[in-house]
Amino acid sequence: MIEGFGTLGLCHFLDLNKSAQTFDLPYGKRIRMCDETERRILFLMEACREQRIQIKQPKDVETFTQRLSAIESEKKKAHDLLFDSIEQDVRNDEKFVMTQKSTIEEIRQNIFKLQDYKEVIDFVKQMVPNLRGVRPAQSAVGDEENAQGEPLIDSNVQFVAGTIASEEVDRLKKMIFRATRGQALTHEKHFTQDGTDKAAYLVVFTSLGGSRDKIQKICDSFMGQRFEIPDLTTLDKVLQESREQIRKSQDILTTSESQLQAYLYEMIFDDTATTEIYTLEIYKWFV
Repeated sequence: MIEGFGTLGLCHFLDLNKSAQTFDLPYGKRIRMCDETERRILFLMEACREQRIQIKQPKDVETFTQRLSAIESEKKKAHDLLFDSIEQDVRNDEKFVMTQKSTIEEIRQNIFKLQDYKEVIDFVKQMVPNLRGVRPAQSAVGDEENAQGEPLIDSNVQFVAGTIASEEVDRLKKMIFRATRGQALTHEKHFTQDGTDKAAYLVVFTSLGGSRDKIQKICDSFMGQRFEIPDLTTLDKVLQESREQIRKSQDILTTSESQLQAYLYEMIFDDTATTEIYTLEIYKWFV
């Protein structure tokens, strides 16, 4: 705009801060606060959309002005102090929503891990008749703890189990075959988790020659989970406990998501307005 007026010869502008850096200008900090507040508002609006909360805009500038005046009255702030109040509210809202979303994601990932474990235990249970006395491989720590105890039964043939992405199964088999020179057998059971194709694997091998450590390192190199398998006589009990843990975690997840949705709705909805006007849109227009 300044360049346009200057080109037309209508105005003459003097840059009084020619030697100053942009971030040192008088309103530089304020402009950055506006940008950051707008980013936070857009983040909160996206969180609303994720929760299927529809955000409606004011129908015209007059409606916006009326609601902005009402917000000034509610907050008991003068017009020139309103931005600071909005900036603080939006900052606090973003902090809470980010914390809640992080907690929900942690719960969801924990449920996925529990579901993986249940699938592995269920798969091992199905394979027990074919294992014929083969025992789960013990960790190195477990071997050290057992070094002075009773000798392990059938220690030569063992197995490890876990989960992996379905498309990685063939690569896992090839790597294990090469590492053990064909002295290991890999079984898998495919399943779907939250729209993602995964597979539970069970690798049977002889522990002679350090095969166990090689196989465990190969399994751990993939994006998945490798689980310590309990005593095979306790699989039914472990399955029941896993199902109960998954149920409780899903209940907690549902409660957390409902709390977040209720918070977002309360945050944006203006129940004092005569029509459906959402406060977050007023904030966005104002900023």
